[in-house]
Amino acid sequence: RMRKRIEEVLASPGDPQAWDALSNLLPAPALKKLAKVTGHQETDAPAPTWSMLLRAFNADTESRVARKALRKSSKKRYARSLSEFSVFLEEQNIERLQQITRPVVDQWKNWRLKRSQSWRRFRNGAGLIGDLVALHKIFQHGKDLGCGWVQQNPVRMERRSKGKANPYSDREVAALLKDAGPHTFTLLLLLHTGLRASDATSLPWEKVNLQERYIRVVTAKCSTEAWIPLGPELLFALENEYAKRQPQPGDTVLTRRGQALNGKELLRIVKRIGNRAKVANVNCHRFRHAFSVNALRRGAGYSDVGRMIGDSAATVENYYAAFAPKLQQRLRRFVDGGAQMEGAGRHTEDTHARPEVRVT
Repeated sequence: RMRKRIEEVLASPGDPQAWDALSNLLPAPALKKLAKVTGHQETDAPAPTWSMLLRAFNADTESRVARKALRKSSKKRYARSLSEFSVFLEEQNIERLQQITRPVVDQWKNWRLKRSQSWRRFRNGAGLIGDLVALHKIFQHGKDLGCGWVQQNPVRMERRSKGKANPYSDREVAALLKDAGPHTFTLLLLLHTGLRASDATSLPWEKVNLQERYIRVVTAKCSTEAWIPLGPELLFALENEYAKRQPQPGDTVLTRRGQALNGKELLRIVKRIGNRAKVANVNCHRFRHAFSVNALRRGAGYSDVGRMIGDSAATVENYYAAFAPKLQQRLRRFVDGGAQMEGAGRHTEDTHARPEVRVT
C-alpha cells in the first residue's frame, strides 16, 4: 500500500490528496526527502479529523487482533459503538477533532439514549457505558500517538451501578432440575461450574480433565483462567455424556441436536425450564451466583472462589460477602484471636521487663 501511494505521488506530484494519504504512512524525514525529489512544496498540515483518527484506531485494533492482544468480539464491539458516534458527528456537521469537546460528548450521550431506548442491550444504560469505553479508547489512542491530534481526552468515564447478587435458592434449584427433562445436563454444568453463558457454550472437551477431575478454561470477559474442581454429581454427568457421544477434543460440551449451542439458545432453554418450574427471574447468570454463594457457605475463601470463577477476590467479596456471614465471623475470630495473643504477649513482655522483687 505504501509503494502504491508513493507511485501515485510520483505520477502526480501536485495532487494534495495523494500527499495527505501518504502523510499517514511515511515518517516525517522520509516524507521530506520524497518532497525534495519530486519538487513538492510543503504546505500546512491539514487539521486532524475524526476520519483520520478512526482509520488510525482501526489499523491499531487490527494489528492487536493479529497479535492476539485483542479479541475479535471486542474489535467488533468498538466498531459498532464508533459507527454510532460517526452518525452523530455527521448530523452535527462536525469533522475536525478540535470541535469534539466534552460538551459535544455530553450531547452525544443524550442523543444515544434517545436513539436506543427500545434496544434491549441498553437497559439501565449498560450499552451506553460500553460505548463510552470505546470512545474513551479511541481518543486515548489519538493522544498516545504523540502527533498533536488529541491534546486532552474529551470523554469522561462513567461507572455502571453494580447490581446485587441473586442466587437461586435450594428450592428453586430443585424445581428447575425436576422440570429440566433432556436439558438436565446443561443445568448441572451451569450450576456446578459458575461459568458465564458465553464460556459455557464455548467450553470444549479438551478443557475437561475427567481423570484429575477439573475444568481449566480462560474466560472470555476478563481473559483470566478459571480452575474448577469437578464434584461427584457433575463428574458423573460428564462421564455419561462423554461415553454417550464419544466427542472429539475440539467439540463443545453443550450441544443441541448435535450442534453447538450459542448464548441466546441457552437463555431460551433456561427460561423455558423456568416457566415450567414456575421460578421467577430465571437467567443463566444466576447459576454463577448460586455456585459462588454455595462455595462460600461451605468454607471456601474469597480468593478460592475467585480462582474457580475467574474473578478477583475483591470482586467476589463485594458481590457475595452478605451471603456468607459464617465466613465473616471466622475471619473476625482470626483477628480477635490475634489481638488476644498480642495482648498476652505484651503482658508477658511487661512481666519480664519488671520482675517482681520481694523484700524479706
